[in-house]
Amino acid sequence: MSRLSRSQRFFRKSEAALLAAIELYNKPDFRYREEAFAMLALNAWELLLKARLIAENGNRLACLFVYERRQTKAGTMSQKKFVKRNRAGNNHTLGLGPVIVALETKGVKLSSSIKRNLDGLVEVRDNAVHFINSSPRLSKNVLELGTASVKNFIELAKQWFHLDLSAYN
Repeated sequence: MSRLSRSQRFFRKSEAALLAAIELYNKPDFRYREEAFAMLALNAWELLLKARLIAENGNRLACLFVYERRQTKAGTMSQKKFVKRNRAGNNHTLGLGPVIVALETKGVKLSSSIKRNLDGLVEVRDNAVHFINSSPRLSKNVLELGTASVKNFIELAKQWFHLDLSAYN
């Protein structure tokens, strides 16, 4: 059995996140489903885009890290860049927007409709996580955003990683 490359492992995780989002959304009585779908769908997208960025960078994870200069004992900023750490002490990685920018510098362009779709999901997710979604149109908006998001994800995943969803019903 051959080991999967780093980009393939990220891609498989993105596929699992998307399937989890769809499964959750399809539950008949789940009061937080629109918000939870947005969270999982965006996670799937971020992992898919990171998988592509890793593939574009020779499967080197370093392309995902956020770097910073540190202050030296002399009080000046170091010339060397260090991997920034998050609150948990793990390597801080690029978020969705910076990953898109990094891909574009590699010549991988996302259509403006995909970017607008992701922006809509980010708005739903951010309100769910940091505030509250109180719009009576939330269900309709997420259905439209979600349908487009899943369609776009599948299209790019087929193109970039030869995704085959025939194993799922």
